[in-house]
Amino acid sequence: MEFNFNIDWIAALPEIFILFLVNFLIVYAVIYSTSPHLGYPILIRNVTWLGVQVLGLALMLNIFNPIAGVVGFNNLLIFDNFSILVKSVILLSTIVTLILAMDYSKFENLNCFEYVILMILAVAGMMLVVSSYDLIAMYLAIELQSFCMYIIASLKRESEFSTEAGLKYFILGAFSSGLLLFGCSLLYGFTGTTNYQQLFQVCGQRH
Repeated sequence: MEFNFNIDWIAALPEIFILFLVNFLIVYAVIYSTSPHLGYPILIRNVTWLGVQVLGLALMLNIFNPIAGVVGFNNLLIFDNFSILVKSVILLSTIVTLILAMDYSKFENLNCFEYVILMILAVAGMMLVVSSYDLIAMYLAIELQSFCMYIIASLKRESEFSTEAGLKYFILGAFSSGLLLFGCSLLYGFTGTTNYQQLFQVCGQRH
């Protein structure tokens, strides 16, 4: 049993690595940006490059993951070649987005490093959505990704458009999450399971 437990954690190493390193990014950015001895430095470029390095290392861990074709964490997540491919595309596109966003943040005079950390957390949520093998795991991963996007949409607090966008996105996301959870509860009520494979088997037997 301990061997299977270790396999689960090794297979999910890219996601765990991202969630672990995000905490260090938060501590680094908060301590240095609020330090009066350093003159309250602007750390958006530093945090962006650190975020790019974190995502790059996570991409390497994902590509060279020695364990594939594993269903772990009590059938909640699956780690196969297709999920590895999709997660690699997500990580690579986010790296490119962060690099391109540095010039945009300079043009817009955005001095908040929080959006980089929120984007990395959103990437972790997207990766968990790709690896989800259960409706509940998918729902929780979508919520993790959505919460980060709500904050990013309303990050410019002095802009009425940003505040309006964040509020509308939150209301729409809450409504959509309620519908999704209601649909999952109906599926569970009809089939008695939320696992993708078991749902496929039940639907196949009924057809």
